[in-house]
Amino acid sequence: MATLEQLRTVVLELRQEAQRQRDVIQAQQDEIVLLKQLRPQPRPKPSLPDPEKFNGQAYKYDTWLPSIQAKLRVDGEAIGDPTAQFYYVYLNLDSHVQAMVLPQLSRAEDDDKWDYRTILKQLAGRSSGTHSSHDHVSSSTRQSYDHKQDDKMDLNPVDVNTISFSQRADSSSSAKRQMGHRVIAAIDDDWEDDLSGSTSIGL
Repeated sequence: MATLEQLRTVVLELRQEAQRQRDVIQAQQDEIVLLKQLRPQPRPKPSLPDPEKFNGQAYKYDTWLPSIQAKLRVDGEAIGDPTAQFYYVYLNLDSHVQAMVLPQLSRAEDDDKWDYRTILKQLAGRSSGTHSSHDHVSSSTRQSYDHKQDDKMDLNPVDVNTISFSQRADSSSSAKRQMGHRVIAAIDDDWEDDLSGSTSIGL
């Protein structure tokens, strides 16, 4: 029969083994947590469709800008870090528009500061200049048209009546002159016939 001292020894050993088991379990749990932290998280899926590429036409910029801003605001995490977002905006431009923002691309590469808003600022400046030029041409065209219309309408009712009366008078005079010419021609024909008849009787 085991003595009291032996029982105490067994109990102590069991406690030590239980502590070792708890340590092993804790170490495994810590390892699992570390592996989860090191494992790359999958990117969220984009929610909005890709905007249509900006082709450089000023009137399309007004609708393209809110679309690209909404895309970056909603799906920025899905697109990636600032470098990815910069190139996303750059690649969302037609090739000839990309040429307009090459200075911004070069500066971003040199400074290693990728801010897509520098591209939008450059495009906004060019777009506003195009709008101003278009508005100026449209204003000049409207002024020229209005001036021509004023020239056409610079006649009061008296002038119109006077012109109409003058035209009718000229037309009447012309008709009278033509009638006079016909009468004279008829008299000349009769005169020649009379002369011819007199000459025949004389012979």
